[in-house]
Amino acid sequence: MDDPRATVTAPPSFGAILGDPCASFALKAVLSAWSQRDWLDAAEDARMLARVFEAESDRLIRRLTWPSR
Repeated sequence: MDDPRATVTAPPSFGAILGDPCASFALKAVLSAWSQRDWLDAAEDARMLARVFEAESDRLIRRLTWPSR
């Protein structure tokens, strides 16, 4: 049986993102600013932001794809 962890890739490094011409300026700005913060606080804030943006995206998609009642 294949190891399911074998398909998981490591996240890119700060340097890789900062050097990537395809990475957004907003992402690079956040990485630069947040690299000076406490790592655990920054990670928790990033998770919270991801949850907020996912929830808002889900609401928008439901509004666009479901008929009004």
